[in-house]
This record gives sequence, C-alpha cells and structure tokens, in this order.
Amino acid sequence: MTTSAMWVLTAALVAVGVRADGPEDRMTEAKLQADLGNRKQAAEGFARIADDPSAPATLRAEALVRLGVGQRAVGDWRGSAASFQRVMTEHADDSEAVRLLAEAVSGVSPDSARWEQIWRDVRLVIDSTAASPKPTPRIVWPMKGRAPGEDRLGPCGSTPPMSTPPVSLDMKDANLGDVFRLFADITGLNVVVMPGVNGRFSVHFDNTPWPQAMENMLASLGYACQVDGPVLLVGEPAAISRAKRAFAGPPITVDYREQDLVEVFHSLARAGGLQADVQPGISGHVTLRLAEVPWDQALDIVALVNGLGWQKSGNVVRVSRREP
Repeated sequence: MTTSAMWVLTAALVAVGVRADGPEDRMTEAKLQADLGNRKQAAEGFARIADDPSAPATLRAEALVRLGVGQRAVGDWRGSAASFQRVMTEHADDSEAVRLLAEAVSGVSPDSARWEQIWRDVRLVIDSTAASPKPTPRIVWPMKGRAPGEDRLGPCGSTPPMSTPPVSLDMKDANLGDVFRLFADITGLNVVVMPGVNGRFSVHFDNTPWPQAMENMLASLGYACQVDGPVLLVGEPAAISRAKRAFAGPPITVDYREQDLVEVFHSLARAGGLQADVQPGISGHVTLRLAEVPWDQALDIVALVNGLGWQKSGNVVRVSRREP
C-alpha cells in the first residue's frame, strides 16, 4: 500500500467514525501507524495490546514482537531486548509466537518441516555487558549432531575483504544451494559444502554483515560454517569443527567433474612435488571447483569431504581412512 493510499484509509476511518475498540481493531490501527512511520503511536498501540489480558495470546505475542522491532528501529536497545525476552517468557509454548520472534531477531525462518522438529529447542539469548548500552538479542538454533541447549559453533569466522558489501536479501522458500552460489559471488570465497547439506528457508536481511547472514541461515537448518583462508567450509558442526592446518603450498585452481578420487590425490600430490600413497580400498569420484587455493589445502578439502585423513611423510602424502 502506498503512503497516499494509507492516508486515504486513515481519513476514511475517521470520517465514518470507526473506533478501534477490540484488540484486533487496535492491532490493525497500530500496524497502520507503523506503516505510516508514526512509530510512537504504533509502539503505544502494540504495548497496550501486549498488556491487555482480554486479547488473544497469539495477538499479544505478535504485538510484543512488533513492539520490539519498533523499539530496535529507534535505537531503544534495552526496551527492544526486554520486549523480545517477554515473548519467550510468556509465549514459549506457542510455535507461531516463537517463529515470529526468530524471524524478527535472526531474519530467517526454516521450512515448516524443519520448524516442527526444532521449535521447542529454539532459544533467545541476550548478549550484554555492564559497559554496553546495546544489549544484542540473538537466536540459538539447535544444531545437527549436538544436544539441545548446546550453543552455536561460532560465527563463520574471519572478516571478509573490506570491499565486501553488507547483504540485503528478501527470499521466500530459498534453496540453500542457490544461496551458496550467491555468497561465493559476493565474498570471492571458495564455498565447500559437506555431503548431505541441504534445506530451504525464507530470509529477510537489510544491510546485514555477510558472516552474520550466512551463519543465521545455516544455523536455522542445523549447520555451521568456518572460514579457513580463501575457503568457507559448510556442514554439520562435528564435521567441520577441527583444528585449522597451516597451508603453505603454492596456490592452484582445480575444476573436477566426477573425476576418480584416487587420481585426484595423485594429481594434487604432484602439484606439491610429492607422491601420493592412497590406502587400498579407497574409491569414489570428485566434483569440486577451487580457485587460487594452496595445493595442500585443496588436498585437505578433498580428504575432508570424503571422510579421509592425510599426512606428509618425507616426499610422500599418505591418504587413509579417518579413525572413528
């Protein structure tokens, strides 16, 4: 609705003497004030609904979320955090209320099947210190392979190049694979995805730093990410939570399409002036593209996504199955 149309609607309501007597009417009026940019009036309306015991619980929860969003928009960080916290305190048993809160705080909503599985384990955390005037709410999503209540693995990692712009996205039922391609273009990183990673979600980001955006999207589906030099690793936390290795080989670019796994190890070892010794019985195919990645990191990635390990012994790279 355009601004002029909303003003016409407001005038029409006044002209016919319509009064916002019920909670639903007051919600409609508060939303209209928010759309018109009358933030003070909108906030007052949402606050009255949130505190009205005669209003339906779902309406009170929505009013609290909208109040928190409005307070955040005008820089009332403490008021916003308090409103969001009330949603979890007063409406934690309402799936739709928790979903509205998660969308408002994280900008992400996973598909309905995933949501039904996890919503009772979704948590709100307020990051705050005594010295900080800006308490920061965040959503902690349950992670695949981890017990409910365990915290996130951590942000995607290092800061991207300074020229990388913040992200503004508005997507419905987005496919995770499409987002990976988009982020590879935005950041210039090589996105490496562990086998089995998939999912759909809706997102709304407005000028959001890309690591935060990527982390929230992945976490809503139970995945984590880690930046290691020019590579962004994506997968279940247990699969990518490992000590980073120091890679010192010359950068190479590879583009494998269903290439024999053992041949790939021999090729990568030759790129480093070494020979490969691959444990008997290891087999498979590789589809992977990497640009300007140290050769030993490329070898490490191929081993990682295939559940293998490797070590250098003299002028030989020994590849074997990883110990359980």
